[in-house]
Amino acid sequence: FTNAYQDCDIMEAGVLASEMNKYTVFDGWSLSRDSVNFESLEVEENIINFKDTIIEDGYYIAYYSSISSEVNCPVSDTVFLDACPPPAIEIPNALTPNEDATNQTFWIDNIWYYSDNKIWIYNRWGTLIYESAPYHNEWEGTNQDGKPLPVSTYYYVLELGNGEKYQGYVSIIK
Repeated sequence: FTNAYQDCDIMEAGVLASEMNKYTVFDGWSLSRDSVNFESLEVEENIINFKDTIIEDGYYIAYYSSISSEVNCPVSDTVFLDACPPPAIEIPNALTPNEDATNQTFWIDNIWYYSDNKIWIYNRWGTLIYESAPYHNEWEGTNQDGKPLPVSTYYYVLELGNGEKYQGYVSIIK
């Protein structure tokens, strides 16, 4: 491997495998770091694209296996990839915990990119009714004891763990 890059606009990482000869047939690719594996998408003219976005600078191990008349063994190399900024979160303003499989939880898109996040949810009188650290999109409109809350507007404070803080409201509709 002689080059590694990441295109933050299309959310793919790639590794350029330019040392391969024209007779090499690729049959598998992976990229890993600290026991986390990134799923490969495709190989096109010796460029391996990965569907996961790297959001932390660092060295990653790129593995490939090839089948050709001369070689049939796994090979790896260490590559450096620059981080992309994590994608923006998208916070809804309502949830409908009515068991219809739609909007059952307070689902914050891309929250999983912020592993140090914390959330607090309050009722209209300022009483804390729910908190989680980290938050994994699990709040179903219940209090800390798991009992359903009434239809109303609730207020959240969300800290992403990187200095960003969001405040807003979410309505429970049944």
